[in-house]
Amino acid sequence: MLATSKASTTVPSIWLCQCSAPCLHRSPSTISASFLPPPPEGFISPVAWGVEANVTERFGQAGISAGKISMAKDTYQFASPDKTPADFINLFEKYYGPTMNAVDAAQKTGKMDDLHAQLVQLANAQNKNTSGGTLIPATFLRVTVQV
Repeated sequence: MLATSKASTTVPSIWLCQCSAPCLHRSPSTISASFLPPPPEGFISPVAWGVEANVTERFGQAGISAGKISMAKDTYQFASPDKTPADFINLFEKYYGPTMNAVDAAQKTGKMDDLHAQLVQLANAQNKNTSGGTLIPATFLRVTVQV
């Protein structure tokens, strides 16, 4: 729960992946990007929000001092005892923005099967569940800013 007053507001946010190795959070965006047209000039990848120095720099540019920013690494588990990694990829393709954009582009260029295969391969490689379900850890950077 957040406490706020007229003098200060705490803004919690969860930003993207802080993975040092490929993970289900960062890698779908990397795979998806290879199916999309190049981003516009000056585009900053959302994945950069998972790097502490980038977070501090960006909030600093908005006038937020480093002392008002706290960060902690955390891990979300994509977990289901009865859903396969391919089931999770099907959900990503339907509901996760960057992957949805890549699906649209891949369908237009006839490369949907290739995109889907790469994403399923990634999910299978990251899956820690050995009994038919899914357990894929995804490390992220939790950022809280006091303004």
